[in-house]
Amino acid sequence: MDIISRIKAHNPGLRKDADIRVLSGRAESVEVKEDGSRRELIVVANTARIDEDGEVVVPEGGELGYFGANRSVFIDHMYDDANFIGKVRTGYPKLENGRWVVRFGVRRSPRGDQLLRDAEDFGVSVSIGFDALEAGPPTDDEVKKYGGGRSFRSIVRKWNWAELSVTWMPCNVDARSPHPEAYAAPRKAVTLTPFGLVKMA
Repeated sequence: MDIISRIKAHNPGLRKDADIRVLSGRAESVEVKEDGSRRELIVVANTARIDEDGEVVVPEGGELGYFGANRSVFIDHMYDDANFIGKVRTGYPKLENGRWVVRFGVRRSPRGDQLLRDAEDFGVSVSIGFDALEAGPPTDDEVKKYGGGRSFRSIVRKWNWAELSVTWMPCNVDARSPHPEAYAAPRKAVTLTPFGLVKMA
């Protein structure tokens, strides 16, 4: 079963004719915390960046929908116990400065332990599944606002958030997340440059 079919099958709150899409937005500021009692990742799941498919998903158009109620985080859009990786913390997701920030606790399991090691060693990526409620070609004003004058194929103005997954092959190669230096200074934000370098805030 492909990703879109899995999202539809495991999200009962979706419309019957839901226009399901998947987006991986760059995690511009991320944080990894592990202090023995709390193991969590803080990621930016969506910005107004043009993705690899030439689409912009407007953060302000997002509704929490099923994901806001369920709050579960999975691996690679696989919805079973083996791939359940954590739960979103109270107060998240939240829209901050034009981007969706998610803070989630990482499950105490071999898979969860591996995720934290991968975040430390390589960084990880996140991907959202959503129902596009209002989408189409961008207007000239939207091209100026979101593309800086560079054209793009489509814009999703309103959407219903269905799920969040950690993935190692996002549709947007900028969807990188925690970096080793986030462990060295867990209270600081990590900013990833376009080349994957890190600047500490």
